[in-house]
Order: sequence, then structure tokens, then C-alpha cells
Amino acid sequence: MSRTLASLEYKGYVSRGPSARDGRSVEFALTPKAEHALARDPLRIVATDIEQATDGNVAKLLDGLRRTLRNSIARNNGRAFGACLSCWHFRVRVRLSSRTPHHCSLLDEPLSEADSRTICVEQEPAAAA
Repeated sequence: MSRTLASLEYKGYVSRGPSARDGRSVEFALTPKAEHALARDPLRIVATDIEQATDGNVAKLLDGLRRTLRNSIARNNGRAFGACLSCWHFRVRVRLSSRTPHHCSLLDEPLSEADSRTICVEQEPAAAA
């Protein structure tokens, strides 16, 4: 935890100061840079969309989830999400390590069998052969 806080402080996301209660312990506070990053957090935006879409009504929830998905796709410049294994950047059986048989050439990341079936926001459909 201390390394995480030190890293966040170094990057300018938290500030350190003496505790107002006893002056001996340390308190951390979010900086304006952190507040700005949180305001742009895609998951927070999606959570807000869901909150606005629901009030306990299942039909409204489904409609709200559809609207949330449309909003997410719009924020992604119209690109829908898709599974890694159907992506243009997916490389089959490229053994970069003994544990990961596949590879994402866009992110330069090794992918396991399980990873290959996950949904990725960066997914670009592979051209039909």
C-alpha cells in the first residue's frame, strides 16, 4: 500500500500531509489532477449511465442498458466491442512465453486461451477471408 501511495504521490494524483487529528500520522488527499482523471473514468461514466437508467423497473433497466451500450459505442467513435479471437490484431499460437500461446499485436501483450475469448474495447474485426 505504501508503494502504491508513493507512486500516486510521485505522479501527482495524491498529496501527503500531517494528520489533522494528531499531527503524527499522515493523511493523503486527491489532487485536482486525480479529480480530473476520475471525472473522465470510463467505468464511472458507464456507472452514471446505469444509475440514470434504473429505478427498479426491469423494462427500464433493459432499455437503460441498451442506451448505456449505445453511449459506450458512441464514446468509442462508433466501434463496437468484440472478442480478442475475432480481432485483426489477434495472433494465434505466437509463443512469447510458455504460459501464453496467443498475442495481441496492437497492445503487444501475450494472451492466454481464456484471454482470447474476452471482450476488448480495442477490438477491430478481422477482415473476412
